[in-house]
Amino acid sequence: AAATATDRTPSTSGATSREPADTSDSGEFVVTAGSFVSAENSQQLLEELEAKGYQPYVSKATIGDKTYRRVNIGAFSSQREAARLAEELRNSGYEASVRKK
Repeated sequence: AAATATDRTPSTSGATSREPADTSDSGEFVVTAGSFVSAENSQQLLEELEAKGYQPYVSKATIGDKTYRRVNIGAFSSQREAARLAEELRNSGYEASVRKK
């Protein structure tokens, strides 16, 4: 099992000022950069985002009979903050969206 972002020391290299330093449960909104049935695909995106300086983590959601692994970034107190990061990620080619925790 891979360690989550909350198990690691925060990285600031390449991170934007809009990204919270803490990815704990302190915010109401998260940015989902991808959602996959495949653990391999979610791990690949997680590592790719970490290499770019983000602090992603994976959460699981079961819909019907399938379990999806969502690659998320942050815990934002406002939807506006989360939307800024989602737009930045979409501009970089990711299918990012904002959702409530």
